[in-house]
Amino acid sequence: MARVLGILFWLVLAWLLWSGHLEPLILGYGVASCALVLWLALRMRLIDPESAPRHLLGGMLLYVPWLLYEIAKANLHVARVILAPSLPIDGHFPFMHLERKFMHLGFHIYDVSMQSPNVEAAKPMAFATTLVLLLLVVLMNLAAIVVRRRLRRAYRGQSV
Repeated sequence: MARVLGILFWLVLAWLLWSGHLEPLILGYGVASCALVLWLALRMRLIDPESAPRHLLGGMLLYVPWLLYEIAKANLHVARVILAPSLPIDGHFPFMHLERKFMHLGFHIYDVSMQSPNVEAAKPMAFATTLVLLLLVVLMNLAAIVVRRRLRRAYRGQSV
């Protein structure tokens, strides 16, 4: 019973935070809808010890602040790059110079498509970068298929 009341509490709290309504009638409808959802879940036998894993709460209390920190760090990095006066994008062939720092292709696509004041001039670079990224993914997948096939042939009769 405590588990069911705990789930009802979290459902009502989530509904209240997401809706933002505090009028008595709408609040009553929200609590009733949460109770209906809980009743349907009980009827469908969806409530079990894994549906509210209390044993994971300690890890969650450590994970959420770390996740928020990493998201904030990534957002600040993107803002710093976007607001930078000079971006490390080279428009002259060859586009990748190994003596310089180079950026991740996905980030490069984002950067080219968002930073250029002339969108039409940036489209070919964004399309070319996307094509290179897709070709790299396809080639890596094909290499993995070839390696897997060779390993299967080599270890065909052996048990692991």
